[in-house]
Amino acid sequence: MKLTDIPAPERFMRKVFQGPEGKCWIWTGAIADDGYGRYYLGKGRGGMVRPHRYLYELATVTILAADEELLHMCDVTICVNPDHLSPGTKAENMQDRTNKRRFKNGRGTRGIGRRDRSLRARELRDEVKSHGWNQDRIGAITLGLSANQPKLF
Repeated sequence: MKLTDIPAPERFMRKVFQGPEGKCWIWTGAIADDGYGRYYLGKGRGGMVRPHRYLYELATVTILAADEELLHMCDVTICVNPDHLSPGTKAENMQDRTNKRRFKNGRGTRGIGRRDRSLRARELRDEVKSHGWNQDRIGAITLGLSANQPKLF
């Protein structure tokens, strides 16, 4: 059996690492240079999609409009847990970004640039693929620290 013979949803879930109850589900497939996942449905089946959008639509049986965005309540770009996603407008997403100080404006905010966001997403993906779910290590990566950073407390 070829990989392309496996139904897309089943193939998709092989690339999702589900954390403990209530935690993120980490996309372990391809990651674009903006730090968000990519999933190839197949030729003639929709091409490349964003994994968080794909799973949200499957789980909620909702078709999102092309201009509708999904806000990550957990702020983890490669999280695909439908419970961590909420549909909204571009303006609402930008307001959420501002409220959480996730933008980079050169004044010391906690926002990171596109390149660093992509590197962090890849590090998180590789962490769960290599070590499974370790909250301390995952927490360190999402904060921009080394997974090996010793805990102070």
